Amino acid sequence: MVSSINTSIAGLQKSSLNVAKAADNIANPQRGTEPTKDIIDVKVNANNFKANALVLETTKDLHETLLNAIDIEV
Repeated sequence: MVSSINTSIAGLQKSSLNVAKAADNIANPQRGTEPTKDIIDVKVNANNFKANALVLETTKDLHETLLNAIDIEV
């Protein structure tokens, strides 16, 4: 379970950085980046962020279920 948590957190961080970079490119068109690519990057990384957040939530639920199964107060 720790591995899934660490992987999800790393994914959240990477997605956040990628969105910030693409948003910065959109806000500063003088850099000469491709706005369409940047807009797509924002959307893709927003979806990646949501997916990693769901993995964290599912891991938490699984952890609680396992603890409840062995009768440990959560």
